[in-house]
Amino acid sequence: MYRKIIPLLTILLISGCQNQPPINDTNNNQTVESGIVLSDATIEQSNNDGENFWRLRVGKVTYSQDNKNATIEDITANLLQNGEIVLKISAQNGEVINDGEEINLTGEIIAFDTRNEMEIRGEKLYWKPEQNYFTLEENIEAIHTQIRLVTQQAEYNTATQVLQLTEDIVANTFEPQLKILADAIIWQIEQGLISTDLPFEVSRYEDEQITDTLKATTAEMNLNDNILIVENNIEYQSLNPPLQGAGSRMRWDYNNRIVEADKMIRLVEVDEQITMTANQGKVDLTENKVYLSKQIFGESLDNEAKLYADNVIWNLNDQNIDAQGNVVYQQINPVVNFRGNRAQGKLQDKQVTVTGNGNNRVVTTIYP
Repeated sequence: MYRKIIPLLTILLISGCQNQPPINDTNNNQTVESGIVLSDATIEQSNNDGENFWRLRVGKVTYSQDNKNATIEDITANLLQNGEIVLKISAQNGEVINDGEEINLTGEIIAFDTRNEMEIRGEKLYWKPEQNYFTLEENIEAIHTQIRLVTQQAEYNTATQVLQLTEDIVANTFEPQLKILADAIIWQIEQGLISTDLPFEVSRYEDEQITDTLKATTAEMNLNDNILIVENNIEYQSLNPPLQGAGSRMRWDYNNRIVEADKMIRLVEVDEQITMTANQGKVDLTENKVYLSKQIFGESLDNEAKLYADNVIWNLNDQNIDAQGNVVYQQINPVVNFRGNRAQGKLQDKQVTVTGNGNNRVVTTIYP
């Protein structure tokens, strides 16, 4: 697909010798047993249309006797697309293998993608330009305007601008302030999407204090919209107010502290020991209210009060509950059972008023 760099070596030698001292001049070029040595050289590879595909500028290059391999020092590498530089890489040392099929770099590596302004650093880079990817190892740091990540293993697809990270990932976003822990993620940089099917934990901060934490084993995070969608083994916790949540699928607007669930959700108010379960819900911690619907069951564990309803608005500031639709309220000591259209009050205090609507009367059952 791409022209080999052997013909280019001849061009380099010719251009290097024009108006220059002889090739064995130690200040510029010299011949050694391993092959040709050039100083301040440029190595290029072009595609079938004659356009430059990648370019290496090196302080020193030593070729093997067959000119297929080379060791290089003080490297600046460019990947080109339609004549424009899309990727810049710098490194201290490296190798060009098999006419440029693979380029391996070591020592204080910095790679910068001009299309999305992602910079990634590491200590070892293995680059296959024709296959549109490189892998990076050891002390990796990826920096972007949206997020900063550190890990020990990364692979970047230079065509699709997708970065895959593995091994003990720690990431931070800046606005809002988040800390992310993950075993592996796929980052679609151009789209601003991060996804994983492995354990994933996000903590939200304000003034260097944690406000919320969300854990799951499947996650998709939109850095542009500040939305995190999680599934499987979900654990949600708000520290103020003290609220815990679990479910099979949640959507978290972490900028505004809004959690939504279109499947089963279970919430526990830790201090008052109130539990609410529903098949659909929204937790809005900007206004400290919970909106639940579809087969709601609420329970106060301390006083053994229970509530069933179609819809509930739960105020987390004063713990007042407003339930509507097919309401059933039960409590122990005294044992009573109320049925009506609406219930208002506090489960933990057993201060609940049940009312009817129109012709629907409240039905009260008192057990001896």
